[in-house]
Amino acid sequence: MPMTVKAHHEPRGVSVQSWLVFALMLPLCAIGEGASSLLSRFARRGAGGGAPRGSWRAEAYSQASIATSYALMAISMLQSSERRNRPERPS
Repeated sequence: MPMTVKAHHEPRGVSVQSWLVFALMLPLCAIGEGASSLLSRFARRGAGGGAPRGSWRAEAYSQASIATSYALMAISMLQSSERRNRPERPS
């Protein structure tokens, strides 16, 4: 007869508190970003126009390509500084 223990375990990784923090912070960050975008747009109109800022997709693509290049540089540096064992000398 197998003996089993039934216990309720919380899923590992993400707790309820972190989900609550995320659920509260996401709308606040979205509202803050939208407000800063609107304010900068109104400030540009009042200051005589200025160069329009690129779309958020173009900016995201640019930032992603920069992050990718840094990651590739880090990988190549780690591989170049890899510690290799010396071959053993016969005695």
